Amino acid sequence: MIELFVAILNRSAKDLDSDSADLRAQSLDYFLLDNEAFIKSCKDFAIDSDFIMEEVKKIAEEKGFRRKKLVENLIIKIREYL
Repeated sequence: MIELFVAILNRSAKDLDSDSADLRAQSLDYFLLDNEAFIKSCKDFAIDSDFIMEEVKKIAEEKGFRRKKLVENLIIKIREYL
């Protein structure tokens, strides 16, 4: 079951660097606005939601290559939970 949740986190993290503004906004909402379900799921699987939320905030402030690199780094960290 953790594999599915990590896959969702991966996809949502990739969407943070999408060309589509709507997709980026939905991903930000998932990590930051709709965070009760996100935090609960992270706790259920012993994933550090605070770390992920802080990284997403940093990603939201950046553009271009810097944002892409931060997203790649976040995906690497997320995959470590498998």
